[in-house]
Amino acid sequence: MAPATPTDTDDLPKTKEGLPFDPKTLLTTGNTHGGRRINPRTDLTPATLRSLALTGPTLIFDGICNLCNGSMGWFQERCRDDSPVWYMWAQHADTQVLLSELGISRNDILRSWAYLEDGIVYRGSAAWLRALRNLRSPWCYLSHFDWTPEFIRETVYNTVAANRYNALGHSDNCQRPNKAMRARFLHSTAIKGAPTKDDAGASIPPRIRRRLLIIGCGPAGLFVAKKMASSTDFEVLVVEPKAFFEFTPGILRGMCHPEAMKDLVFELEPVLCDDLGVGYIQGVVGELGSNRAIVRRVGGNDSILRLGKAAEENQDVESNMLVYPDGNMKSETVEINFDFCVVAAGSAYTTSNLWKVAAPSADIEDGAANGAGGANDATNHDPYDMQGRIAELSAEHSKLERLNQHRSARVSIFGAGLVGVELASEIRHYFPDIERISLFDPQPTVLPPLPQVAQKYATSWFERNNVELILGAEFNDESVSDAETTSDVVYRCVGVKVNTPFMPKETLDGRGQVRVNKAMQVLLDEKSLDKESVD
Repeated sequence: MAPATPTDTDDLPKTKEGLPFDPKTLLTTGNTHGGRRINPRTDLTPATLRSLALTGPTLIFDGICNLCNGSMGWFQERCRDDSPVWYMWAQHADTQVLLSELGISRNDILRSWAYLEDGIVYRGSAAWLRALRNLRSPWCYLSHFDWTPEFIRETVYNTVAANRYNALGHSDNCQRPNKAMRARFLHSTAIKGAPTKDDAGASIPPRIRRRLLIIGCGPAGLFVAKKMASSTDFEVLVVEPKAFFEFTPGILRGMCHPEAMKDLVFELEPVLCDDLGVGYIQGVVGELGSNRAIVRRVGGNDSILRLGKAAEENQDVESNMLVYPDGNMKSETVEINFDFCVVAAGSAYTTSNLWKVAAPSADIEDGAANGAGGANDATNHDPYDMQGRIAELSAEHSKLERLNQHRSARVSIFGAGLVGVELASEIRHYFPDIERISLFDPQPTVLPPLPQVAQKYATSWFERNNVELILGAEFNDESVSDAETTSDVVYRCVGVKVNTPFMPKETLDGRGQVRVNKAMQVLLDEKSLDKESVD
C-alpha cells in the first residue's frame, strides 16, 4: 500500500500518538503502528473509538445469549476478509456509553440487535439483514430478504428474540470469542470482571437522563410524548402554543355541530404533566439550533411552564435544561437545552385560522400584533385557550345558523381539496336551508390529489345535495368577483404552509418543508440529500 500524502491524511482519524489511519482498512495489515498492526482497543482514544463505532459498520449483540453467539460464529466464518465490520457486546460498559449517546436504553438493546452504519441505527431484522451484506458470496445475497414485508420479518424476529433464552439458554458471562472474532471487537473481551446476566448494571456508569424536546403537540407530538413518557432514560419537554389539544380532522364537524367539541378537545396540562409526567411549556419556538431552542411563552401571566416529574424531584436530570436569560422564572423568553429534538409543529392555513390555529409570532416586539396569546381581534376570543377556541367556533356556528334561517343566503368556499370538500359537506348537512353553497377550485375536479373513485363519489354527492361546483374553466375572475360580492360568507381553504419559521434556513427546501433522510433525521444542506445519515 502506497504511503498516504499529506493531503490524503488531513481528514483521517488519528491514533493516540497522532498517526493517521484509514478506518476502512484498519482490519487489514495496511495500517501499522511502530511496525505492528494498530489495535483499536489500545491505540485509539475513547472518542475516536466511538466515532469509529458510529461510522461502522458495527454489530451490537447480546454477549451471553447462546443463540446470538452461535449466530455471530456463523457470521464470522463467512465474513469477507476485507469487510470493515466491527463487533460489540450489548452488555459492555463502553457499548453502554455509546448507546446512551444514541438514546438507546440498557433494556432496549437486549430486546434486539443493533447495526450502526454511517450514523444510522438499524434494529431487529433490519440490523441482521443489513449485516449480511458483509458476507462472502453466495451468503451475502440473503440480505435481499429485506424485500420481505417488515411486519412479517419483525414478527418472526421478535418471536425468536423473546424466547431465545428459554429455547437455547445463556451463559453467566459474555462468551469469549475466538481469535478471528476478537480482532473485530472495539472493546476488551476479557472475561474477568465482565458483567453477568444478574449484575450487568454493576460496571455500567450511572445514567443521566437525556433531554428530549418535542416541538408541537398535535397528534404526532402527543404520540411521541406518550411513548417516551415511561422511559427512565429521557426527560421529556413539550413546547406548544395552545393550552389544549384539538383533533384537527374533526374541527369542521365541531364548528357545524358544537355538541361534538367535547370529544375533540382537552386541556394539555393535566394530561401531559399529571398523567404522563412530562414537562410542558405553553410557548412558541423562535430559534432552533443543534442543541438549544429559544422559546417565547404564550398566555401572559397565566402561561404554563412545568417540568416533568423526574426534573421536579431532581432525579439524575441535567440541571441546565431551562435557562432564564434574566434569571426571572416569569421571563417572557426561555432557553431550552436538549440532546434530542422532535419537530412536530404541523401546518397552518395562510388565509384562515378556523380549521387550524396558527402559531403566534415568536418575536417579542410584534407578538401582540400577531395574536400571540391574546384575543382574536375579529372575535374577541383567545384561540390559544380551550374555552376561547370553543367560543370562536361557536360564534361561527351562530353565523351559519342565522343564514340557515334566512334561507336565501349564499356561502362560497374557495378550495376543493380535503378541507373545502369537508366544509361544504358539513354545512349542507347541518344547515340544509341555506339556499346556495358554492365550491370553487381552478382544478377541473374536486379532491385533485385523490383517486378518481373518490372524486366521482364526492362530485355525485354534491350534485345530489345541491352544492354548486365552479371548477376548472368556470373558475375565472368574473365568477370569483360575483361570489365575493353576492356571498354572505366566504371561506378560503387554500394556502397551506408548514410551521417551520424557527428552523435554520439550510434545513428547508424551496417550499419551506424540512429535508430529512430515511431515518427522519434533519438534513443540513443540499449535498447531504444523497446521504443516509447526518454527521
